[in-house]
Amino acid sequence: DGYYLTANGDKYTFTKQKKLCSDRASAFVPLRYTANKQYEGQATGITTSEAWNEYYLTGHHGELKSYKFSDKGKLGADGSGKF
Repeated sequence: DGYYLTANGDKYTFTKQKKLCSDRASAFVPLRYTANKQYEGQATGITTSEAWNEYYLTGHHGELKSYKFSDKGKLGADGSGKF
């Protein structure tokens, strides 16, 4: 089964599609969370910086709604930590 995702603000709608072909040249896949890690002779690294992004989503494209940055390693993947 294939599904098509559309968004209106923060409301997402999944619609089952028989055919998923499109003439769109690219897909919009926003990054919610990114982290840079430093590894110095250890198996686990320390987080040197993090960014958390939230987007306004209308249709197929999004505009940045909010942005958080931390160089303390406390932000977290859900964006609820210290920054």
